Amino acid sequence: MSCQHSRSSAYASSGIPLSSLSSFTRKAIEVLRNGSDQIRGFDLVEYCDPFPRCDQCGLTRENNILRSEVAYWKSVHKKAKASQAKLIEQNKELKARLRQRERMLFGRRSEKGRSKTQGPICSKKQARKRGQQPGAAGHGRRLHDNLVVKEEIHDLPEDQKCCPCCRLPFDPFPGTQDSELVEIQVNAHVRRIRRKQYKRTCSCHNIPAIITANGPDKLIPKGAYGDSVWVQVLLDKFLSYRPTYRFLESLKLLGLNISQGTITDGLKRLYPLFQPIYQEIVAKNQTENHWHADETRWPDFTHLQGKTRNPWYMWVFKSTSSVVSMMATTR
Repeated sequence: MSCQHSRSSAYASSGIPLSSLSSFTRKAIEVLRNGSDQIRGFDLVEYCDPFPRCDQCGLTRENNILRSEVAYWKSVHKKAKASQAKLIEQNKELKARLRQRERMLFGRRSEKGRSKTQGPICSKKQARKRGQQPGAAGHGRRLHDNLVVKEEIHDLPEDQKCCPCCRLPFDPFPGTQDSELVEIQVNAHVRRIRRKQYKRTCSCHNIPAIITANGPDKLIPKGAYGDSVWVQVLLDKFLSYRPTYRFLESLKLLGLNISQGTITDGLKRLYPLFQPIYQEIVAKNQTENHWHADETRWPDFTHLQGKTRNPWYMWVFKSTSSVVSMMATTR
């Protein structure tokens, strides 16, 4: 009975459903739960195992404990796999962000990238060299037919127009041996304008006493610099895109010294003269049916209430016939 009692106790503590046990075992577990006094009168010998194996009770108990721990370790393993999968996804996302930051910091700055349809970049051995190719026909020297030609005649000195041995004179030979040199000669000069004056000889009151001839028209009234200077300023700034201070340094090589404030003030005075031309360019640009547009930040230092930074934007609209640039406070 001791063997069956210990077996019943093991069943009761293992958490195994009672429906899976034998009828005798279920009866024994119920008696043990109700109390030891109810065991009297209950014949246990009749249902006792004829081959008791008490040495197996410890192994059975250990087996039941291990079975009860299987579900726990399965749940722990499931949670660990879910956590591992979550960490893998987070790692992929962080790597993607890192690649994006590296492209932003160290990638190509140009907006124009290589097309996917373009082939691979040729190696240096396969690339065509710049300049004149070996074996190609040359084009000769460039002709400058549009330039004004100033002829210069070079003759032998008087002591070299005779034979150095017998001193007999040389006879002139028809024709000359000609060659050409392209030269640049730019000199700044001062135009001194003298306007003649006349004195009135009549007694008419509607005529001034001294009559002075009119001077030449000036682009900037009462300005000290002529039209040729401002033409050179506009071409150098808006055609050659050279900064003003570099242009002024080049003028110093010609002996002309102009302050940068004079150029800035002159450009402000010339601004209204170009407004009609600008409006016509804008109107022509708006009549096109295809444009390329782009914008870039333009820092502005004017203070606006409620704003700490005042970035403006330079917009460019390019069509087939014209290019229009304009400033805007927003995109």
